[in-house]
Amino acid sequence: MFRGARKEELLLIADELGEEITPEMRVLDVKNLILDSDKYKNNKVFIDDYLDSIISDRKSKEEQARATAESRLEFEKINLEKVKLEIESGKINLERAKLESQRDSKKLQRTNPETKQTSVENFILSVRTLTLPIPKKQEGWNLFFSSLERSFKTKNVPYEFKGEILLNLLGEKAENILVYVKDEEISDYNKLKSLVLREFEPTPLICLQNFQKAKRMPNETHVQLASRLLTNWDQYCNLRNVNDFNSLKELIVNDKLYETLDNETAVHINIKQEQNWFKPIQMGKECDMFYACKGKSFSEFTHRACHNRNDSRKDFKYIPPNARRGVINLNSKENKFINSKQNSSNDEFGKITLSSAFGENVEAKLIKTAIALDNNYLNHPMDCLVAITDKLNADALIPPALYE
Repeated sequence: MFRGARKEELLLIADELGEEITPEMRVLDVKNLILDSDKYKNNKVFIDDYLDSIISDRKSKEEQARATAESRLEFEKINLEKVKLEIESGKINLERAKLESQRDSKKLQRTNPETKQTSVENFILSVRTLTLPIPKKQEGWNLFFSSLERSFKTKNVPYEFKGEILLNLLGEKAENILVYVKDEEISDYNKLKSLVLREFEPTPLICLQNFQKAKRMPNETHVQLASRLLTNWDQYCNLRNVNDFNSLKELIVNDKLYETLDNETAVHINIKQEQNWFKPIQMGKECDMFYACKGKSFSEFTHRACHNRNDSRKDFKYIPPNARRGVINLNSKENKFINSKQNSSNDEFGKITLSSAFGENVEAKLIKTAIALDNNYLNHPMDCLVAITDKLNADALIPPALYE
């Protein structure tokens, strides 16, 4: 009788019988209260069956929950085994790729046993297998060159072949590099590497902004996020040439000081710093000198600086090196168009006929290019239509009003 019943179930029966119960009552007290009840004595069989059904229902739910937990645990074990198999498969594929690369390298070397010389094409084939793909994001070039140079070391690539191998791996991106390379510099790997980084690698400011704005991506673990943040910070420190603790402290103070500057002063510091960075005291002196030259008051921006409301970095649009096509130097005497470079025919916007004062007509094509001013507005480039021809004796910028 009442076998397997719990206290809450006995309390439920006692309540159904109309007995007065309290939470402080013990199991034995509740049991005796039920047995002494007149309603129980008159309906003993029914109440016993009702209690048995309650107990059976509770045990059924417990058994179902236990089975669900066991099936979930079994599913997790299967997923874990699946991940282990994928890891093992990746290791096997990597070892297979290494063995195939070594076999291909030995096979290619045996093709010319008399001279025992390996051509550039053979090295390209073996190095490409061990090197990461060309990065799609700017922050990936540092890792790309690390894997490339590790491949050079593994395959014992001669230095005179490294430059040509790099150009081959770059593919279409090499077109932007070949503009700056002389014929005798094609075999200079270090020269080509510096040009690639200058053309495609992000500026230190962009690296810092990427680090500050980094967020965990979908399906990215926190360990992967931490690794990505470490890589971004290492790249930023490398671009700033920070190799010791004192330099790191000065760099952090420098970045914080820059954040407190107003827009005009921040632009001035950007131009003065160029690719380098000022020490904190040096930056402070430059800012004070700029305030003195401009006749600014130090109390004018105190409230703004103290509350860190300045966000001048977000006001500037970064133009990557491969997208910079023109810069205009403006002064009181002349307008000079320098450093222009035509891209593909996709940039053409028709043609225009230029008429000189002596009646000569010159046909020129129009291209759309980014123009920036070499002054405080350097960070605000604009798209302009420029007439391009090799028949003029002087460079010229054509305003739209002349042909519209």
